[in-house]
Amino acid sequence: MPLNQELQSKKVKDLSQLSLGVRNTGSQKTPTNIQELFMIADQIAGENIECLIDAQHSQSQHLSYQPKHKGWQGEVIEKALRIDNPSQSGPDFLHLGVEVKSIPIREDGLIFESTYICRVPQVDFGSYQWVESRAWSKMKRILWVPVLRKESSPSLKDRIGYPFLWCPTPEQESILREDWESHINALYHGVRDALSATRGTWLQVRPKGRKASDQVEIVLANGNAQSVQSAGFYLRPSLTKTLVTQSLGSPEELKTFGLSRGSHASP
Repeated sequence: MPLNQELQSKKVKDLSQLSLGVRNTGSQKTPTNIQELFMIADQIAGENIECLIDAQHSQSQHLSYQPKHKGWQGEVIEKALRIDNPSQSGPDFLHLGVEVKSIPIREDGLIFESTYICRVPQVDFGSYQWVESRAWSKMKRILWVPVLRKESSPSLKDRIGYPFLWCPTPEQESILREDWESHINALYHGVRDALSATRGTWLQVRPKGRKASDQVEIVLANGNAQSVQSAGFYLRPSLTKTLVTQSLGSPEELKTFGLSRGSHASP
């Protein structure tokens, strides 16, 4: 039987009935370890976004999850994975030290966009250290969940690929740290192009606000306060494409979208 037909025949009939080992957090149940999280992510692979929404038992979500705001697909995936710490300062699964990131990919391996990590915080940049930064806490361990798109815009019919776990190597962390320190120093010293998207090898800073007038106040090295546009840290596609290729294969292999269980990295 062809691979994709075999996968279709093995689809989870009711994703809401997944009963892997979990702990109770109010109305949500979250995985107790990385293996359980990976198993849940593994079982939704091959499904489309619409199927996940149906399994969440709220038809009204079809309206709210239409592509009217950036990140709506990620929200659907996060809910399916039972994230217990959304949009907080630490990683999504705080007790596991794991951040979850969806990554839209075209069949030829094209990564559609940069990956948002977190906002640039309002802190004393002069004493702020990489090891205690929100950015590093979210990048230490990322569970990547690929999303196959045929078009640049997200769709309910986009399919979930098999997940893979990434922990930066010492060499990768060194590059990320250098990028982060460059951005922080530029902001701290009031460099004119501190928010330029051209800065950074893998980690870039870009405006992150609903409108250009969204401003935050930071204290510069000279003690003066300065208003700057609200900004966030993003991983460049040049890095995420490398991670996808290493974990899921070449563009030719991606035509099956890494749907072979042997092609993805488990913890």
